[in-house]
Amino acid sequence: LLTMSDPRGASGVLARRSVSQTAFGASGLLKGGHIVDPRTGAPVSGRVAAWVALARPAAVEPDAGAATAISDALATACMLLDDGEIAGLCARSPGLEAWVLSSADAGDPRPPSVRHFP
Repeated sequence: LLTMSDPRGASGVLARRSVSQTAFGASGLLKGGHIVDPRTGAPVSGRVAAWVALARPAAVEPDAGAATAISDALATACMLLDDGEIAGLCARSPGLEAWVLSSADAGDPRPPSVRHFP
């Protein structure tokens, strides 16, 4: 069971996903601005957290370690990529799903929402 929560603690659980034979990765700013965009040299902005689920067929990938490492790297990449790039990556990669929590504009009264890329 994958539980996606706002790392800022502002809104609790945002979504849950239950699957099997899947590797999950997560990345976010709970520890501060430690994710740096190599294109700019600046800490990531506009994103709070990203989660990735990568289907792991048992017949193809019996070692969960490789799929888990890939999903973790992709979650960090989703912190840097724009929505179009994430959608394209998911469209080209069967079994890959991503969820992204964007930071709200200052003063925005709406609760944060998670964008899903199937």
